[in-house]
Amino acid sequence: MRRTMTKLIQQERPRRLRCDAGGVCRVSLLALTRWRLLCVLRVAVVAPPQVLLVGTQDRTVVGRPVIDNAKATLEVEEHVYDEKVVVFKKKRRQGYKRKQGHRRRLTMYRVTSIEMDE
Repeated sequence: MRRTMTKLIQQERPRRLRCDAGGVCRVSLLALTRWRLLCVLRVAVVAPPQVLLVGTQDRTVVGRPVIDNAKATLEVEEHVYDEKVVVFKKKRRQGYKRKQGHRRRLTMYRVTSIEMDE
């Protein structure tokens, strides 16, 4: 029997992401290369790498450490850049200054449904 869930917490490299059904999440572009389907297709049914928690208003299932039978339908919205980060290095009284910056590439995706087999 498949149950429709409303909340999902997944482990994505060093971060844990909380996603709601119908909500938009931002994830690093490199993290999505493991899911392969999302980079190519617009809509894909995937099992996120490590689902830690799924739940509804009245029931929550916590994995020990992960939940194996959770599936999420994700729709890729767009690939964007994060805010600019400026790295400034300076050594006093040496005339040494370096300024460098970067913008992290992100993928925005919408969680259309979260399901779990019982």
